[in-house]
Amino acid sequence: MRTLILLICILVCSAFLHKNISYSQSVFVVEESPFEKIKIGIQYTNNFNRNIFHNTWHPSGGIKGFFETPFYIGRMQFGLKLMNFNTKDLNIPEFFSWFVYGGWGIEFRTLRLVRLYSGLNIGSFQMNFEKEDVEQGLKSESELGIDFMVRLSFQILKNANLNIEGSYLRIFTNKKINLFYASAGLDYSFNAPDWLRDFLK
Repeated sequence: MRTLILLICILVCSAFLHKNISYSQSVFVVEESPFEKIKIGIQYTNNFNRNIFHNTWHPSGGIKGFFETPFYIGRMQFGLKLMNFNTKDLNIPEFFSWFVYGGWGIEFRTLRLVRLYSGLNIGSFQMNFEKEDVEQGLKSESELGIDFMVRLSFQILKNANLNIEGSYLRIFTNKKINLFYASAGLDYSFNAPDWLRDFLK
């Protein structure tokens, strides 16, 4: 967590120290043609908040991958988040989770080399319990999940960014589960091939 905070400070300070930033280009929505580019990213992610859910299960680090492209308004994103939750009670099984989602958001160019993306994702949160004596019908559970996320990206190469992200996921089990995640990783953008652009349109 301290590493992520330090990383945020480095990114913001580096952007402010860049000499060629003009006020006129300081804040605006990034506009691109629909499906013109494709962004793929991978991140290390971890759940950092604690509530009654965490009295039973403790999260281990996970991984997140995403695919993003400009839409007619804003941007579309599809992704997958994987994480294991270890049990604190030997009588309760641990579980492996994945959250597969689709969403929409808006990207802002806040400074010349820094972009801010904010979006809302909706998907399925799958829990697979790993204890052998769990009844077959109870080994897997899938619930609706809604995720709000904010990502800060800092350009390190022409088409590559270092990014950090915070997100809040609400899982609609009988007793709602609220999870806050911190993530960091890399993403890369490239022009969509014509056949894919035509297909998506």
